[in-house]
Amino acid sequence: MRPLNQPETALLTDPICALATNLLEQSVDDRFGKDPHLGRASTSSAAAAVKIAKKYEEALKALARELACVKENERQQIAEQLHDGFGQDLVLAKMRLGQLSDRLPPRYEGCVKEIADIIGNLICHTRTVIHELSPQDLCEAGLKAALQSLAAEVQMKHGLICTAKLDSMPKLLKDETQQILFRAVRELLFNVVKHARASRVKIVMIRKPGSVVTEVCDDGRGFDRHETALGNLSIGRFGLLSVRARLAPLGGDLRIFSRVGSGTRAIITLPIDAAQ
Repeated sequence: MRPLNQPETALLTDPICALATNLLEQSVDDRFGKDPHLGRASTSSAAAAVKIAKKYEEALKALARELACVKENERQQIAEQLHDGFGQDLVLAKMRLGQLSDRLPPRYEGCVKEIADIIGNLICHTRTVIHELSPQDLCEAGLKAALQSLAAEVQMKHGLICTAKLDSMPKLLKDETQQILFRAVRELLFNVVKHARASRVKIVMIRKPGSVVTEVCDDGRGFDRHETALGNLSIGRFGLLSVRARLAPLGGDLRIFSRVGSGTRAIITLPIDAAQ
């Protein structure tokens, strides 16, 4: 894992543009060979095709933003329904079971305890799901506490050594911005869990002049950006496109650096003026 200011050579560009550019370059060589005069004749058509690819990418980003909003609303609704409905019913059932146990003969004590344990586990599981859908730490204690909780959760569930080094930013980020950053970091961590085969992952958030920089880096297998651009675009790519789409209205930027066998670094840069 490298510090934030260390240069890197392998930058993952947006896959749609990378794919279009590579295919266009290949098409020019196949048609005209390496003749520089014929190659120049195709420059305008190649540039037009890349422009179309970029417009297509912008359309995908708009779709990703819309889907992210729908997904966020659904998460909130499900969390509220679990809390106000299923969760409250479980608590009530446990209370009624306790009242019933006082009236039952002693021989039923073991059975009652087993049922109470099952209900207790269901309550804990429901609270965990509610927290994942709508993190209370983010609402109550802010982004720093929510990210620390997320790091602990990833370490406990997936066996990764996950650490968080976070600058305190009191009254710096508005609630919507904190939500976007939290979702972005969580998406990056999920990608590490699913694809990186890493043993360690680190979250770093620092305040720089004019911006907030958040980094997620791992010691996993990494990847080759050329193979990624020309390979399967579906693996983990729409999630990253969605992150970029949510950051774009705030002037934010997501860059991903990687080498095969040397891990991956994802860096989110967000202007402070847009974040406040």
